[in-house]
Amino acid sequence: ARLHSVEQQLGTQQTGQNAGQSLRRTGLSHGIGLVMVEFANASVCVSLFSPARNQPMDVARTARAVIACAALVTAPTVAQAQFTVHTTLASFLAAVGANGTDTYTGFSVTGLTASPINRSAGAYNCCATATNGFYGAGTTGNPWLSTNTATDAITLNNFASTIRGIGGNFFGSNISGAFQSGNITLTATNAAGSVTQTLINATTSTFLGFVSTSAITSLVVTTVPPSVGPTSGSVTSSPLWPTVDNLILVEGRSASVVPEPSTYALLGTGLMFIGRIARRRKVS
Repeated sequence: ARLHSVEQQLGTQQTGQNAGQSLRRTGLSHGIGLVMVEFANASVCVSLFSPARNQPMDVARTARAVIACAALVTAPTVAQAQFTVHTTLASFLAAVGANGTDTYTGFSVTGLTASPINRSAGAYNCCATATNGFYGAGTTGNPWLSTNTATDAITLNNFASTIRGIGGNFFGSNISGAFQSGNITLTATNAAGSVTQTLINATTSTFLGFVSTSAITSLVVTTVPPSVGPTSGSVTSSPLWPTVDNLILVEGRSASVVPEPSTYALLGTGLMFIGRIARRRKVS
């Protein structure tokens, strides 16, 4: 066994001797704050379609409002930061051009690896950082990138300016480096802003990819800590370590942002509303 013993006090876990070497992974149990961003384009449109009671409707003015509103709603939420989010590898690869993959072959799963580390995904380079260093998870034959401390984030950055997409398998692992189900949060950033996605009960095959209309500057991977609490003086669940495998970097061509069907439905409803008002005024 990779780890012979586990001690947990106030969220700190450490191992005993393994092949004559003292190994350690730390899991602090305090929470991580999550920030949710809500876009209100649809509610803006609703207010535009709601004239004051007992006031005559100015069709031309309302039509102009619809056009202005259409400019808002035809850009999907991810366009605010100029990202398209893909939840399957197939859709991601269909949207991108040349790419390379880092399977983390050769990454150590038996000891601490100092941060930062420089890696390559095919022809494309990146840097990975974690505050307290890395501790590989998985197996020697199939290693995964993971942190030494459960509450540390994995930050991937220092991409070439031509990198327009990033994706991979993102999930959690336990103190022994084995897969552990849990929730993973990812934040991708470019010059225009950032987009955040949370994967619920991620598995080793869970895929998430981001395609940007401009250079991607970073991807941050963190875990949502599992609930903990005292049960007969012990902690009821183990911390979760952020883990990455099969990281894909994409150069050059990026997918154009395509409005979702619900966006077109909202716009169509507004246009039909205007048409009915115009017809009613003409009859009266």
